[in-house]
Amino acid sequence: MQQHSGQHLLSALLIQRLGVETLSFHLGAEEATIDVAADSLESARVAEVERAVNAAIQADHPVRAEVFLGEVAEAEALSLRKAPDEKALRSPRGLRVVTLTGEDEPLDRDACCGTHVARLGELGSLVILGWERSRKGQTRLRFAVGGRATRAVRERLDAL
Repeated sequence: MQQHSGQHLLSALLIQRLGVETLSFHLGAEEATIDVAADSLESARVAEVERAVNAAIQADHPVRAEVFLGEVAEAEALSLRKAPDEKALRSPRGLRVVTLTGEDEPLDRDACCGTHVARLGELGSLVILGWERSRKGQTRLRFAVGGRATRAVRERLDAL
């Protein structure tokens, strides 16, 4: 739950700050990864995004999940980060939208059927552990959230 919500927040701020779209997400036992549409990333810019993510976590805004019923045109009016697929739009159960609220406007709004935290503060912190080019035009970021982030930092400090 923490890792998944953290991924939503990280992906949203990568788009807002760097104009970089998330292409895929993988959740591992100790860390998560996202592949983003970028040949490379600058350290200073990645650090800027990490600081913005942690500032949003500290602000502790609510996370909402809502179900919308209706046509494709209505879904487009929801201002989602990523367009939902046709199957999700035609589901008789509706389109589930997760919103990470912000100070004045949402930080992120995306169609998602996953489990999320109730408030951003529940994430604790997010640490970007590194990144490398994964394939042409893509970079893979490794990150951890909450207790996993704390353990990852502790392991790196102990190794010094």
